[in-house]
Amino acid sequence: MSSLLRTKQRTDGLATTVLGVIGEIDMTTAGDLGTAIAAALVEQPGRLILDLSAVTFLASAGLNVLVTANNEAAMPVGIVASGPAVVRALEVTGLDGVLAVYSTLAEALSSTRESAPPER
Repeated sequence: MSSLLRTKQRTDGLATTVLGVIGEIDMTTAGDLGTAIAAALVEQPGRLILDLSAVTFLASAGLNVLVTANNEAAMPVGIVASGPAVVRALEVTGLDGVLAVYSTLAEALSSTRESAPPER
């Protein structure tokens, strides 16, 4: 795993896996994120939450990994986005309207929303 990106996985009692991501997600680290997500999905949790609140940079390669995870996972996937780098990237691309995005981990954990956000 790159020194620019770190992940930490935990599972709560409700069969939700939280994958915390720290650092930069760009073309050199997106593969590491994809590998970490794949490892989390092997356990077949009831839900996967990607906590990107400590991500300082999110490039298009990282956005692609998020979309792929959302599309290929057999369970709901939530994204925690609170930092300006992640929020801005999701807003500019319109992915905040496609992915289930939460402003805090607590909000994501308490949500029963499916992976795609409700119709606007």
